[in-house]
Amino acid sequence: MKKLFLFVFSFFMSCMFIFADPKAASFEFQSTEVWFKSNCVETLHLYIDPMGKLVDAADVKIVYNPAHLELIDANLVTPNFDIVNGNAFKNLYAVKHDSILGSLEFGGDSDGLNISSKSIFASVKLKNLNNVKSTNVSIYFTSNGDTLDSNIASAIDSTDLLSSVKDVKINFSDGQCDFTDVTPPSIFLLTPQKEQSSLKESKEIVLSLVDDFSGIDLSTLSIYVNGKLFKSDSPEVEISGTPSNYSIKLYSLQILEDTYGPNVKVEVFVKDFAGNQGQKVFNFSGQNDSTSILSIFAGLDLSKLKPILGFIGATLGIASSVLSIITGFNFGWLTTNLIGLFLTKNRRPWGVVLDMDSNKPIPLATCRLFIQNSLELISTTLTNLDGTYGFVLKSGGKYRLEVSKESYNTFSVNIDTPEDSSGFVYDVYLSKNDSKYSGFVSSGDKKFCYLRSLVQFIRNVLFFLGFFLSLFALSVYPVFFNYLVVFLYLLIFIVIFVYKLSSKNKFSVVVDSVTGDPVPYSVIKVYDLKQRKYIDTIVAGSDGTFDYFGKPGRYGILVMHRGYKFPSSKQLNDFELVEGIYSSMFVLDLKRGRNKYKILLDPVLKSFDNTSS
Repeated sequence: MKKLFLFVFSFFMSCMFIFADPKAASFEFQSTEVWFKSNCVETLHLYIDPMGKLVDAADVKIVYNPAHLELIDANLVTPNFDIVNGNAFKNLYAVKHDSILGSLEFGGDSDGLNISSKSIFASVKLKNLNNVKSTNVSIYFTSNGDTLDSNIASAIDSTDLLSSVKDVKINFSDGQCDFTDVTPPSIFLLTPQKEQSSLKESKEIVLSLVDDFSGIDLSTLSIYVNGKLFKSDSPEVEISGTPSNYSIKLYSLQILEDTYGPNVKVEVFVKDFAGNQGQKVFNFSGQNDSTSILSIFAGLDLSKLKPILGFIGATLGIASSVLSIITGFNFGWLTTNLIGLFLTKNRRPWGVVLDMDSNKPIPLATCRLFIQNSLELISTTLTNLDGTYGFVLKSGGKYRLEVSKESYNTFSVNIDTPEDSSGFVYDVYLSKNDSKYSGFVSSGDKKFCYLRSLVQFIRNVLFFLGFFLSLFALSVYPVFFNYLVVFLYLLIFIVIFVYKLSSKNKFSVVVDSVTGDPVPYSVIKVYDLKQRKYIDTIVAGSDGTFDYFGKPGRYGILVMHRGYKFPSSKQLNDFELVEGIYSSMFVLDLKRGRNKYKILLDPVLKSFDNTSS
């Protein structure tokens, strides 16, 4: 009986040892079933779980259906296919992607460092192909110890610990993509105002770090002054502000100038929370600009004014001409947008505020954002001269938007933004206190047209004044520089003449598909197709024409005007339509300045209230 008991006990302990497999470790995705958007670039995370064992390396093979999914290269700069490294291993190696058979193989190690808890091995970006509703992604695993499949290596004896894997089913549904931050932070010098200033006099450098999307990550801030490193926690560094706009003060710099001399080089590096790096270099020479300028004019006689007149003439004329060429000879557009820069903070565009009667953009309208069902004010901004407004949100939530403008009825609406979103798209139509919808152009446009004509007149006066000053300087002081300036003027005249002649009949216009008449003040929204991001708003003029002054490229456009429908049923085959969630958008190749497109809008019944969407 005693022998039988010992046998049973020994057999039970052996089974316990077998079932408590010391080689237990697994690969799995973020879930066994996920839901992605059909027309968006999504991210699939692969996890490694050592289950308490020490692991120092692993390799994996992922298998998918290439007719259902397309894997996206995470770094288009390098020639090889790249994925995003996780927090499990320091290094990824031997990334092998076969887009024909549908497989992805890679390995990872940490140079002697071990992991024992669940971590992200790597992340893969992908998107739906052929509009499938669901598909599967598998981890290739045959048996423990098989070197031809996926493996997890023990840090103790290098044996394969992989004992199980969990595949994933991906379901696709329609919906709007989550925009991602791809813009690096901006770095501005506030003090001293010019790099040539002496650091002995200013005794400090004040920088502004701006990122209106994901925010500045101060842990990545590095400031090198002639090679000496300053971090965010350095005693010489003082920081104030918010992640969207930090002010950085660097003190005790006169000591550095005493050490290195008047020439001081300052290099600034910082990342945002999305990982985009911004960098800027400033060089300080120790010169005093005001003293230099005064010394130039001290003791001048009339003869010395001759070359100066030529220089002034060249500066006036060439500057106004170059600006005219850059802006498509629309100096009024440049001026209004420059003014608009001083009316708004860095922000993400949300939409446009428009007059309900004329569909004309309303500048300087006050936009306030509150927490819903409260008087807690989150942010206030003004629309620019194109009527565009926007806010920067740290996170989504429930808000109330109020828009007001003198002589208009105040507009208010509750909006709900997703928790993982920092923006919203919403256009607002304001009705006047005694408004009755009249259809098209209001008489108030005359003031704007007069202002634009006045600015263009001043531009032309500056140009011709510079030209005549240059001619005068050449007549009294015939040197090479003045000959060159007059030659450049003549060259500019020729360029302007050729440009106007070649673009005389080239313009883009929005017209009524029934009457053929221009539709004034139509709103054209421009979307970046690659990033699925709303990037710009264009408002057509009183004659329905519009120009584009952004970066040239291939974009999706959405045209809106109250009382009209877009796209026109008569034009569905004239342009490529963006598929999926942006199915009502045309794809256009836009060049800077004038383009030649005719966009039709179908008229519909005009029955509106004083709100908008």
